[in-house]
Amino acid sequence: MSQEAKAGYKGKIYINDAQIGGIMTWSYSGETRELIDDSPLGQEHNTHIVGPYEGGEITFSGKLLLHSSNELYGQKELKDWWINGTELTNVKLYYDYSGSDYLEPDSDLSPASFVTITKYNEVSCDRGGLVTIAVTAKVAGRLKDSNES
Repeated sequence: MSQEAKAGYKGKIYINDAQIGGIMTWSYSGETRELIDDSPLGQEHNTHIVGPYEGGEITFSGKLLLHSSNELYGQKELKDWWINGTELTNVKLYYDYSGSDYLEPDSDLSPASFVTITKYNEVSCDRGGLVTIAVTAKVAGRLKDSNES
């Protein structure tokens, strides 16, 4: 990855090679690694062994476009993937679409990483703004950067 800062407006989300339309913000919480306490009784301080890592959560939200005639928006597919518990391996979270910089499930792991939609259709409506939708997904494994060697 180059050393310059990135402008957020260049971000996009693609799943199965289709852009999820209307998205105005996305975030990834990152991976965590569990520390397992292995302290014996009588020891005055805790010691730990390093446990497995766990993928984080992806959240994204934007304009509700479910009733749009443009099928490229992908919001209907989000609902289908949630209903079916689909393990999505072709997910790209672009932080610079113009430079092809993105995060994606790590296919080099065994088993390969994937993403599952865990919360769908969190709709918000207020008098002064757009009707919005929020979606949450869980990463099994990890996301890797497209610039990793």
